[in-house]
Amino acid sequence: MSNFKKIVTITLIAVVAFFSVFFMYKYSQPTMIADVHKDGISSTVLVMNFPVTDKGKINWWNDNKAMLKEKFNIPVEKKDGSYIVFFHDFGKGYKEMPESVPRLSFETTDLRCFDDMKEKENCIEKDLIFLIHKSANGLIWYTTFDGYYKDEGDGKLIEISR
Repeated sequence: MSNFKKIVTITLIAVVAFFSVFFMYKYSQPTMIADVHKDGISSTVLVMNFPVTDKGKINWWNDNKAMLKEKFNIPVEKKDGSYIVFFHDFGKGYKEMPESVPRLSFETTDLRCFDDMKEKENCIEKDLIFLIHKSANGLIWYTTFDGYYKDEGDGKLIEISR
């Protein structure tokens, strides 16, 4: 094997090893809840290190919904039993709304601001990663980046085509 082939082979192995370790570390971190907001209609949970796969997100919800209810009183059910919970990636944290006119600015189109915060930095970048909606008839709908699922209460998920 020539020197060039050896160098290329070693470089490729090093790059693959580096990215393998990086992704294993990144995706093995526990999910952290940065903050929770409620507006009377829905609940928004700001998270870091949320599971990447659809199954992982749904399993995380099922494993942690009792804790969310106990610690944060979410989901908040309406009189008919329905609720909506949004999960956003907290990413870069809170930002201040730019001074420009919001409806005319490209700077504000991807921000979600929370009226329950009095600080100037009360907005996040819209990065919705998971949505749970329980309808009045008891069906639970999960929306992820890759799919749309229905849980009729028996624990079996039905994937709905988009």
